[in-house]
Amino acid sequence: MHYLVILSACVAVASSLVVQPYAAPAFCHRQQCPKFTVSQNFSGYELRHYEKSLWVATNLTTMEFTDQDDSAMFYKLFHYISGNNTRDMKIEMTTPVILKVEHGPGPTCESFFYKHFMVPFEFQNNPPTPTDPDVYITELPPFDVYVKIYGGRPSFNDKMMMIETLVEEIGSPSAFEERFYYFAGYDGPYTIRNRHNEVWLVAKHSPTDSKPVMLYLAILSVCVAVASSLAVQPSAAPAFCHGLECPNFTVAHSYSGYELRHYEKSVWVATNLTTMEFSDQDNSAMFFKLFHYISGNNTSHMKIEMTAPVLLKVEHGPGPTCESFFYQHFMVPFEFQNNPPAPTDPDVYITELPPFDVYVKSFGGRPTFDDKMMMIENLVEEIGSPSAFEERFYYFAGYDGPYTIHNRHNEVWLVAKH
Repeated sequence: MHYLVILSACVAVASSLVVQPYAAPAFCHRQQCPKFTVSQNFSGYELRHYEKSLWVATNLTTMEFTDQDDSAMFYKLFHYISGNNTRDMKIEMTTPVILKVEHGPGPTCESFFYKHFMVPFEFQNNPPTPTDPDVYITELPPFDVYVKIYGGRPSFNDKMMMIETLVEEIGSPSAFEERFYYFAGYDGPYTIRNRHNEVWLVAKHSPTDSKPVMLYLAILSVCVAVASSLAVQPSAAPAFCHGLECPNFTVAHSYSGYELRHYEKSVWVATNLTTMEFSDQDNSAMFFKLFHYISGNNTSHMKIEMTAPVLLKVEHGPGPTCESFFYQHFMVPFEFQNNPPAPTDPDVYITELPPFDVYVKSFGGRPTFDDKMMMIENLVEEIGSPSAFEERFYYFAGYDGPYTIHNRHNEVWLVAKH
């Protein structure tokens, strides 16, 4: 008996010193998953730490990510594990399939999409090389992510809604990377029960020893302040322009809920449509006419830098059976304001907006056309006096691409009368 007691104690101590094999969670469905530990649980989400891992990946740069794009990227990776590699070998499927979305800075910017399959553990140190030039091996370093879990068969819009919900639940934008995020899927298309999906936001962390860094930042901030006081300051675009060129304006007056701005003269590329009922398809078609112009559909065959905002002017018809007029605009970059390349599409043209004053109401979110109409009507009520602004037309201004998830900025404009 004494022997057994001593032996069991020794086994217990030895077990505590042995590294336990990683047990994948049930939602991995007995497939290999990247190794992680849960650092902290919150209400509605958790913080995980992932170990370093190798993945096979492919990427796409586009304005509008479709189900067809998603499928094409998936099958590039599936063909890799099916034998499209230098060893002509079939590789076990792993989980999850992750999609990294790195959003463009503004409404006319392309975004970047990266689809990944994890390389099985047995090949982590020496994975077969892909034979498709669009497929490559990449390493994800150790990282921490905020993870929100949910079920069902989410559409892309559902996933966007979930990532925005996670942003709201975390609360502090300084806690995570805003430039990109991940969608993770653990189930095939024919799984009917206990489906498992996740959205990930990569956590930001302070250095372990922050004192040297803080001292460096303090010195740097003093140097920047001194240099700034000596330098001639250029006209700085507001933060909601996301580093893109915006039309120059000054705020003439701030009111409760809106402001009055003065805009300088500016040159824009535009297209227009006359219709009884303006649809999302109409809006998209107009947008892409202008996007093709800046992508090279111009007499100089040049790619032109993107600007913000995308501006839609709505000139309403006089009655219920009358057509209305819609004008979509991109601002021409400052370097081409005096001599912009001419469009090659006959439906696209260069136009000048003279100096003008506008009442502006700003708001966030992902507004529908009806939401924008509600905002312009709210602005009308807030201004109060119909003699203060032009009633025949108004503007909607958008500053973000479709994949921006935080601090989205939208505006409605009413041109002031003077």
